[in-house]
Amino acid sequence: MRPTGALASLEAALDRRLPVIAQAHDFPDVDAFGAAWALASLLAARGYDAAPAFRGGLRSRSLANMARELGAPVNPAPDESSVERSIVSVDCIPENGNVELFPGTLAGAIDHHVPAAAPNAPFADLRIDSGSCCSIIVDYWREAALEPERRVATALLAGLQADTDFLSRGAGPLDVEAFHWLSSRADRDQAARLVKTALAPGELKLLAAALQAATLADSALFAVVGRARDIEAPALLADFALRAEDVSVALVASVDDEGVRISIRSRDPLVPAFDAARALVAGIGSGGGHGRSAGGRIALSEFPGEEALGARFFDAVRSLRAHQS
Repeated sequence: MRPTGALASLEAALDRRLPVIAQAHDFPDVDAFGAAWALASLLAARGYDAAPAFRGGLRSRSLANMARELGAPVNPAPDESSVERSIVSVDCIPENGNVELFPGTLAGAIDHHVPAAAPNAPFADLRIDSGSCCSIIVDYWREAALEPERRVATALLAGLQADTDFLSRGAGPLDVEAFHWLSSRADRDQAARLVKTALAPGELKLLAAALQAATLADSALFAVVGRARDIEAPALLADFALRAEDVSVALVASVDDEGVRISIRSRDPLVPAFDAARALVAGIGSGGGHGRSAGGRIALSEFPGEEALGARFFDAVRSLRAHQS
């Protein structure tokens, strides 16, 4: 459902006397930060003291490239000793376990992932039929009858293209509308290049090794990437795996000192990716997403090991197929 007056409802939940943080999920990708940056820019244009922010390091190569080329403000650190601010979570909600909010008051939550529970905020805009959070923020700009500067529009287009795989994965009508609206306002070539150059050259070898060592059973693929620096590496390999005719569900995990990052992709209608992710991490981590794409995180202290994680994945796939059939 496409809500009317979403921006007006958000502003009704904000206090103009307080600064506003548009907070992306921890270790954000291009869609999360592009949406947070664009929302902060819109609120600033509406007279608020607003800025984007996030916790965690800059682990997305696409986002690092975007920050360098567009001058995106990816390093602001709000004063954590103060609680005199409003927070709007963007591309995340605390209930999904993918964001540790900065001190302040959660005034709003904007997301497009399936929620584990309703967010505890005065304003919530959850559009699970949208493939990209950037598309939702475009709707806010259109409601305000304002236009973002070209570099912000380019970031929005990059985020939209990244999360929908150029409108080929989980894209809804809002994404198509946003794409057309942005096409004349953004640098389309730059946005596409930022999304397509997501890996460092050395990580290609990691992906090749993971694919070679992958386990395939009943059209489900399980693979573990070595110490990939880029958070996009597992997702890219999972996307690639679905190109194989005999793979309908793919899980790729990356293990490093910060924990285990999981990407799941599915084109099996009996195995929604977000259901597989939540079954996989039940009791040991957090996860969620969409029907065709989902992700999760597991702390190293809770990681059961590669073999056990693979067993949990294949059990989850079998259970979902049995339940749906």
